[in-house]
Amino acid sequence: MIAGVKIISEQQKELTVIPVEAVLHDFNNQSYVYVVDESANKAFKRTVSLGKSINDKIEVISGLDENKTVVSGGQQKLVDGSHGNYH
Repeated sequence: MIAGVKIISEQQKELTVIPVEAVLHDFNNQSYVYVVDESANKAFKRTVSLGKSINDKIEVISGLDENKTVVSGGQQKLVDGSHGNYH
């Protein structure tokens, strides 16, 4: 499963948010996600800084470019550069 989400907050500030389930943590408790490179059919690990949780979404403060697609299901089985059919 893949997802990419953007919402507008009450202050009309544009936020980048992703599903909470897309976020993983390494042994140092650093947050990361897998970002899909659709042209190469690969997923790459990206370290992210997180902000506030909004229901089942979480704000990404840094580490993720706008309009990127993140893997939100089965990403525990991926490694950096994993090939796949990410549609």
